[in-house]
Amino acid sequence: MPSLAQRPHLRRATRHTTLLGLALACGLVAGCTDNQHPYTGTVEFRHDELPLYTADLFDELGLPLLPRQQPFEKTIDVSMVPNGEPDFGAYVDLEAAPPGSLTFSPIGDSCAQLQGVFRCRANEDGHATFLVSADSNFTGTARVKTVGKTPLDETAVTIRQAGLHADVEFSLNIAGGGSGAQKVAATYTSMACSLDADSGGTQFDKWPDAPRVIEAEVRAVQKLGASIADAPVFINVLNSEAFVTIDSTCQPPRSTRLRLPFDELGLATTFYFCFSDLGGSVSVKATSGDATSQSATFDVSPEPRLLRVITSKSSVSTGSVNPIVEISSYDAALNRLAFDVDVTSTDPTVLAVGQVTNSLSTDESIKLSVEGLAAGQAAIAVRPSLYDNPVCTSENITVEASP
Repeated sequence: MPSLAQRPHLRRATRHTTLLGLALACGLVAGCTDNQHPYTGTVEFRHDELPLYTADLFDELGLPLLPRQQPFEKTIDVSMVPNGEPDFGAYVDLEAAPPGSLTFSPIGDSCAQLQGVFRCRANEDGHATFLVSADSNFTGTARVKTVGKTPLDETAVTIRQAGLHADVEFSLNIAGGGSGAQKVAATYTSMACSLDADSGGTQFDKWPDAPRVIEAEVRAVQKLGASIADAPVFINVLNSEAFVTIDSTCQPPRSTRLRLPFDELGLATTFYFCFSDLGGSVSVKATSGDATSQSATFDVSPEPRLLRVITSKSSVSTGSVNPIVEISSYDAALNRLAFDVDVTSTDPTVLAVGQVTNSLSTDESIKLSVEGLAAGQAAIAVRPSLYDNPVCTSENITVEASP
């Protein structure tokens, strides 16, 4: 049978079921009712000193979701043994302070949730036991206190934020990463060609079907006494031009925050940073509990989405040099981009280009001169420098023999 830790809904169902009361239940046992009386002595609470971890994920009913970082609950023994003599049948009412910081659940029949109060009754040995759990997002010192007796007795329970301890080391590891900002180069795979001189047009979707992606992982170093299994780590992207996901194909939804649990070895599921075609400087951060956060920066080149190759004349004469080719490039928002392109002639025996490698400008189109060598037709082919593809080819240029 699953433990109470594995059955939170069952435990809460038990907790929230209003019993008829210990008095009525005890009435089924001969002589039990007469033994019930308020406890007036000093209550001694006994439990371990390990801190509990708060919940950070909840279902639609507001109940914590499993699995969770442990421990998130502990057993408390309530001792009612004045002067070494068990006070059988004595009871105390208990509450958590601040309200909602701890949840009380019965163990066996020594404690029960009554209408508006949680009551524990001493057994023949003078003890009662119940379970406390950190089922909210409260962090700090919670207290289990007696209600309606003088003096009041209490015990403290420490609740920590779910995640790694401050002294646990963990790292954010970027595939292929080194020191400094990680470079994310343009791939040119979404670049379209245009032979239209009109500089207007509809902007492109900055999220192509296959955006640029970089794999990453987080890893924690296990330390003696530190609970790592199921500790959450949060990956945050601090820029709208990127998102983080566990999907290597970078399909929607596009979230800038990802929660992952560490396993028992301190490794979380591999995840991916996906970048828009607009690029820019992208900062990311990994945080977990009280541990020192880890960060990285990506320098993402904008992805060219349009390359225009415009010819102002359709014919030239042999022996003439003419600046008739204009080249420009644009990003998804139709902002001009600057990068190097290689320019060649489709028939270098007919038409020659003045300069093979050219640097595009963010200010204006570059004008390229061509020289007619022999009668015939050729076009100008433009591709990103050092790339074979994509290639944007101009309209044919006719070279006519000079008279």
